[in-house]
Amino acid sequence: MTAQFGTLHTVTPESTLENEVAAIALQSPSHFSRCFEKRTGCTYTRYLMQLKLRYAARLLLLTQLPIASISPQAGFPTLSYFYKIFRDCYGVTPQEYREKNAKEDFS
Repeated sequence: MTAQFGTLHTVTPESTLENEVAAIALQSPSHFSRCFEKRTGCTYTRYLMQLKLRYAARLLLLTQLPIASISPQAGFPTLSYFYKIFRDCYGVTPQEYREKNAKEDFS
């Protein structure tokens, strides 16, 4: 089972549906969901959202890509949804996050 969870880190935004990942793990979606939550302490959906947010945060800090380009690249369907979820998680907008952390890196 552990090797199967390692596969999640290589899942692309195009194939992130839980039933597709369950198929990769050779499990039914319901069994995968139960095992995943038991093993990680969070649902697959929450875990995937955390991965997407971490990826977006890295892009904000390591690139000068426009936020409108980062949002779909990180797997968010709309820019407004990305802003809402990002702010809920980090307490600031993506732009504020980029500005705040850029200042910390160079001060």
